[in-house]
Amino acid sequence: MGEVIRVEMSKLKRSMILLLVMAGGFFNSLFSCYMVQSDSLKWNELFQSSIHNMMLLIAGPLFAVVASYIVAQEYHQKTINQLFTYPQSRTKILLGKLAVIFGIIIIASLITFLFTLLIGSFFVEESLNVAVFFNFAVLHVALVSIQFAMIPFIVLIVILTKSYLPGIALGIIAAFSTGIMGATPAGVYYPWSAATLISYKLLNQLESVNLVPAVVSLLLILTVSLGISIWVYEKRDVHSGS
Repeated sequence: MGEVIRVEMSKLKRSMILLLVMAGGFFNSLFSCYMVQSDSLKWNELFQSSIHNMMLLIAGPLFAVVASYIVAQEYHQKTINQLFTYPQSRTKILLGKLAVIFGIIIIASLITFLFTLLIGSFFVEESLNVAVFFNFAVLHVALVSIQFAMIPFIVLIVILTKSYLPGIALGIIAAFSTGIMGATPAGVYYPWSAATLISYKLLNQLESVNLVPAVVSLLLILTVSLGISIWVYEKRDVHSGS
């Protein structure tokens, strides 16, 4: 699988994906700074705003674009048959692609955190407390797994349709629907809202909401979508390179 990861990373070097991830992290941090309604901006408020905006607005469409591109590029370039001639099983190829996506989510989280630190150094008057720094650094790491939980479902849609567009469309829909669904009792069952609600809980901004259904919904969409994706990827015939 290491060879698959190496090949996928080499493909990304020729694309705009990494630049898009950097831009997403930068504009999220910049937007978060201006979103905070406070006469004297504090580090705690800035980090919270950055996480809110990432989970509500940025993560869904950004990672949908990343996942759709990585999984669908061979379909669009009509090189899928060549891909399946690699001395690797289709399952290893798919898991390699998912590993690359997971790595990009880690990079995006790191970039967002670093840009928030950089931009905050210009706008936050108070000094950065070590406890606040490590608390939000750990929180960014924890959110990586939560953000990845929805990826296999997007990957499944891409595999079934052999196209970028449905996966990207799903990410855009997620961005518009996350806040709406999160404000309803059904939000804990809707994976994208569930992920956001869990992030709120980690920020100690939710008290009375039972998040067990939210965790279960994320685990279900992760495991079920991953299992079906592997099965379809292994079994589906591909003809004429399309």
